[in-house]
Amino acid sequence: MKGLKTGMILAVGVLAFSSAEADIVLQDCNGCTTAQVKALAPNCAQGYAYVSDLISQNLYKLCFNWDVDDGKRPIRRYKNYIWLRPEDNAQQTWQAYEDIYLNNGHKMAADVSVRVDIAPRVQMHGDNGRLNAFDTIGATANNDAVINFLNTTYFTSANVNGSKLPASPALATAFANLLNHFQVTTPLITTNPNFPVTIVVTFSDGSRRSYSFNYAVQQYKAVPGTARDGHGNLIPENTSMASNGGSTETYGFDGSGPSYDQSNLESLLRRFGAQITGGSGGFVTCSWDGAKNSLTCEVHEF
Repeated sequence: MKGLKTGMILAVGVLAFSSAEADIVLQDCNGCTTAQVKALAPNCAQGYAYVSDLISQNLYKLCFNWDVDDGKRPIRRYKNYIWLRPEDNAQQTWQAYEDIYLNNGHKMAADVSVRVDIAPRVQMHGDNGRLNAFDTIGATANNDAVINFLNTTYFTSANVNGSKLPASPALATAFANLLNHFQVTTPLITTNPNFPVTIVVTFSDGSRRSYSFNYAVQQYKAVPGTARDGHGNLIPENTSMASNGGSTETYGFDGSGPSYDQSNLESLLRRFGAQITGGSGGFVTCSWDGAKNSLTCEVHEF
């Protein structure tokens, strides 16, 4: 085997292995009896089947040949099953999926945080010169840069910050191990929406935005309403979000976080057509004026 080629396939199979001869699909058969596992076996002339049983924690490799019992009248033709031990790299890769399954409430999902430290394609604000969550909202090209990073980067455990699933303490390690077993340029190109993949992208300044894998277009897409600055404020993506759906939203800039977060927010608000009043301060309130059909934001001192 050369390694993994396309990522995980559930329903049709959990993942695809690539060999010198052919692509071998791992079929999913959870809680199966021996007879049910055998039913998934191909003729040995076509190769072997890999059958995953996450519930029993077993990975099977088998095929069958036709044999004849000539002691019967009429002569009986039957399947002679051949069971083999899965290769070490196939077993290790499958075990990474099994670890995710066991440590995530017996379901398959990936929800981790990944560090991204790259330059923006379009410089938006006076910040540290590195891509941040504000940049991804301010310019489509910057958002595309993140998506390109997710699609082309081979992640290792050094990239993975940890799990966002508090009930799954071992999920981050399992996910990192899984990505280490993938010898592919695309970390998790999957073909079954029953395996939700969400990557929380954490930028160099502490801002973050979530991206989920869209199976319809085989591409990562930004999750609306998930961008936050280094102070933890929700970064608005439109006029409605800026005023909390047409009422009032407050953005605070005390405590830790980059000093440019407030100026980045104000710059973004002006792009939405907001009228900003007040001077320098530590927090900003934005309200929607239904009578004037306008967004008004005020800068306050602490």
